[in-house]
Amino acid sequence: MSITIRPTNALNRRVVAVCLLFISLVIPQITLAGDEDLLIGTWEDGTEHHLYGTVIIGKKTISWGKEKNDPGCEGSYEVVARDYADTFPGQDAAFRHLSKERMYHIIKIKLIENTCYSGDEYLQFAFPTDIPGYVDVIEHHNNGASGWTHFHKRK
Repeated sequence: MSITIRPTNALNRRVVAVCLLFISLVIPQITLAGDEDLLIGTWEDGTEHHLYGTVIIGKKTISWGKEKNDPGCEGSYEVVARDYADTFPGQDAAFRHLSKERMYHIIKIKLIENTCYSGDEYLQFAFPTDIPGYVDVIEHHNNGASGWTHFHKRK
């Protein structure tokens, strides 16, 4: 018994293979690109010190600390990394055991043209999928993580 492969069958297999490759590469990127919308909105610093106060994030702008007579900080940002994982860089090891099923949408931004320099060059946001309106924030200097806080989305 011999198997004869006609050119149309080989062509069909190549088309299907290319389509599957395209889908496997593009769909995850589309999903991650849509995660940027998680950033946009008005957030409140959830720590007792309220270092950031009210944080307002637009499509390319960020501001915080504008309270009463304080002009606060403002500037622009660019997204430099995205991920979807069960842990995130800079996460406190004590919190890693809370939920084995918990996943995070992780977005790291680079601060650009900021009006006040805190030394932080990047902010990394980790949105737990099971806690809407909450985000863990890791502050980064050039040499790595420098601080941790969390925000609650204002309704």
